[in-house]
Amino acid sequence: EPRTLRGWTAEGLAVRKALGDLGYIAMLHHVGGSGYALDRGRELTRLAGRATDADPRLVPAYAFGGGALMWLCRAPEAAIRLLEKGIAYNPGDGRLRLYLAAFVYRRTDDLHKEIAALERVALDPQAPAMARRILANAYEKAGDFRRAASVWRLVLATTGDPADRAWAEERLARRGLLQKP
Repeated sequence: EPRTLRGWTAEGLAVRKALGDLGYIAMLHHVGGSGYALDRGRELTRLAGRATDADPRLVPAYAFGGGALMWLCRAPEAAIRLLEKGIAYNPGDGRLRLYLAAFVYRRTDDLHKEIAALERVALDPQAPAMARRILANAYEKAGDFRRAASVWRLVLATTGDPADRAWAEERLARRGLLQKP
């Protein structure tokens, strides 16, 4: 039977997904040992790159690799680069944006410099509400209550989640900024 372009494409995509899965398994195996800590994530970064180059839509590889690089290997720059790559290939996945916001907030050696990165993540229309909470907390920590209040108002205007609404209302009320109808 003659091969069609559709057949070749499907076969190629299946191979890419399989290679991505194998790369992800190699990541898990590597972190199951102790080598990841000894090399401060260099091998994990390489393995994550191979897995996600093979299958750029493999969100668990970005999430696990980013978390392991950030928390286990203490390699925040590598973690952030991996998550930014994941967001570029999976712009609709809120988990990666949330992880990135948490990582940036966690490594706040220079809070004012890090706020710009948080803004890129949290003010994106597809960002999860938790990313906006992290940004508002960063503004508060920096003493910029006007900007924090603007994020609280944004959460009120965009969320349907009662817990997020209550959080934003409580923050605005605490500052005397809540205007109830």
